[in-house]
Amino acid sequence: MPQRDEKTGRFLHEKRYKIDSKGYICITAGPNRGRREHRVIAEKILGRKLKKKEDVHHDDGHKRHNDPEKYPDNLKVMSHSEHSILEWTLRQDAFLRKQWEEHFGGGGVRCKVRVINA
Repeated sequence: MPQRDEKTGRFLHEKRYKIDSKGYICITAGPNRGRREHRVIAEKILGRKLKKKEDVHHDDGHKRHNDPEKYPDNLKVMSHSEHSILEWTLRQDAFLRKQWEEHFGGGGVRCKVRVINA
């Protein structure tokens, strides 16, 4: 796992790793060269190679939290279609939350409710 520079907060890249254009840790040396670290770790946990239509989801949303000791149960293997639906749902929830906060000021809304006896 890459470490952060204490002064700048930037990641210190070792020759074995790089951060790809989508923010994932990629392995740059050895037999898994060119592969994303979270996929390799998921395969080790499962004890088998991942299928082409399987994705690895980061449950906490952080693309670099791959260490199973530090972040247990963070990596979830699921089908590509399940992962697409999950990610879409999470994005929609975040979008709706943002819209709500922009519209109502984020502090909640006090409403007076008039009860009509029937």
